Amino acid sequence: MELSLTSWLLNLFKKKRKAERKFESLPVKVLNDEHKGVTRDISASGVYFLTDKHYEIGSIMTMTIDLEYPPGTRMRCVGTIVRVEDRGSRVGVAVHMKAGESTIATVGPPDKMF
Repeated sequence: MELSLTSWLLNLFKKKRKAERKFESLPVKVLNDEHKGVTRDISASGVYFLTDKHYEIGSIMTMTIDLEYPPGTRMRCVGTIVRVEDRGSRVGVAVHMKAGESTIATVGPPDKMF
């Protein structure tokens, strides 16, 4: 079963404002280059995550985020990098998600999705 990212997040948070953020530490995998990271916060319109690689503002990024609920759910996101921040030994990356290009999959174990 697949849902649009916006629909799923709005339903999850029970909020009408698309800018509402949920502060969660969730595993991120950047599909462009196989780097990994962890989210700091996520909303219907974007995600901020920490990683060890520096990315360029304006670049298009495709990533997956493993969600805690429901178990075995992975979100596939496509977006544009809008901010990059040095955070000591890590790099903070803010991505604005493209409407209609993100999906949620709720079938199969996490390592078998996408």
